[in-house]
Amino acid sequence: MSASLSPGLAGERPRELSAGEGGSGTVLMVGLLAVAVALSLAIGAFAGVSVAKARAQSAADCAALAAAQVAGGLGDASPCAVAGEAAARNGARLLSCEQTGWDVRVRVERDVVVGAQAWTVHARSRAGPATAEQAP
Repeated sequence: MSASLSPGLAGERPRELSAGEGGSGTVLMVGLLAVAVALSLAIGAFAGVSVAKARAQSAADCAALAAAQVAGGLGDASPCAVAGEAAARNGARLLSCEQTGWDVRVRVERDVVVGAQAWTVHARSRAGPATAEQAP
């Protein structure tokens, strides 16, 4: 039976490896690689959902602004119908729309698939005068 030698520290004699130490570095590296892959997948999923959330917020903002313009007299359509169309053009679904004078509040949702997991992100927005006194 021959024993393998492992390098020692500078100036030391190499020590012999015991029978149970062979391949332990490989197992450690495989474990570290598995952790790195899992962490990368988690970060990728978080990034995908974050991007979808930002897109849903943009759709909500566009929908609210479009509806507020109609509520303010630009066009003859219903403000909430315009909000629904604006949300759809931005890849979202209009969940609710409330108009009070010139003030419009909307809620939208957007689906996203990250890996094999489906998510739904929500966003809301408000558009109109900052205060009631600023409304014409």
